[in-house]
Amino acid sequence: MTICKNSGIFVAISAMIALMSCNYNQVDDVTDSAVTVDTLVFADTVGILMGDSNYVFGTLSTVRVIPEGIVALDGIKCRVSLFDFSGELITSQGRPGEAPGEYSQPWAICRLQGGEYFIFDHGAQKMTLLDSSLNYLSSFNATMRVPLKLVAGADSMVVIKEIVIRFDDEQLLAGYRIYSLNAFSGQEGYVYRDCQLPMG
Repeated sequence: MTICKNSGIFVAISAMIALMSCNYNQVDDVTDSAVTVDTLVFADTVGILMGDSNYVFGTLSTVRVIPEGIVALDGIKCRVSLFDFSGELITSQGRPGEAPGEYSQPWAICRLQGGEYFIFDHGAQKMTLLDSSLNYLSSFNATMRVPLKLVAGADSMVVIKEIVIRFDDEQLLAGYRIYSLNAFSGQEGYVYRDCQLPMG
């Protein structure tokens, strides 16, 4: 009796395996002929988890691709770094502090048409200008809210889009503002748009 039971179970399992094998073959045939499969391929990386501090980031505030390589602005380490396209460090600049060329919370960076770099430091509320090799040139105070974007314009001008939240006659207004700023003097230029709407 025990032998018959075991034989029955063996036959049942063998039949299920045979059926499953047939079904898998049918599914494979349908998949091959009807479904296109895309494959993700790893492209490139800059940075490592531990080791050489030049390649370890605190947080990447902004990353820009330029003809010479990749510019990375680290908001925690307060450093801007230039890498070539193979990921090798070319040069870097900056550290935490309040002195010229130091940062509190660098938030955004853009490259001017002349090759200089323009960095907004949200923590210190200042703008810093670097040359094309990341050498410090100058800085000036800039009362700015959180900029959504910095874009290089003509004649050393930077076009800035920033979030604006303020009170006017006890009414909360929120929106954004787009205007230009001279990267060398800090003088505000043309206001393209100032959109602030009542909240609540």
